[in-house]
Amino acid sequence: MKVLTDERKRHILHVLDRDGMVSVQSLCSDMSTSSSTVRRDLADLEDEGLLERIHGGAKRRGGLRDEPTVRVKANQN
Repeated sequence: MKVLTDERKRHILHVLDRDGMVSVQSLCSDMSTSSSTVRRDLADLEDEGLLERIHGGAKRRGGLRDEPTVRVKANQN
């Protein structure tokens, strides 16, 4: 089953909300997609300030130091 970009990104954020961290490998398995596609989605979401990439996956951004980017704020408003 192929998953569209927006659906993949929503799934990634859902898993992060639920678990706090996610691995590239588990996302590839969940969404039946390649690791390069998952990494590209993670990079896009990181650019939007929604997560932080770590070795082998990503974690939810959190803490007082992590303020949303101007782009994210503009989209929210």
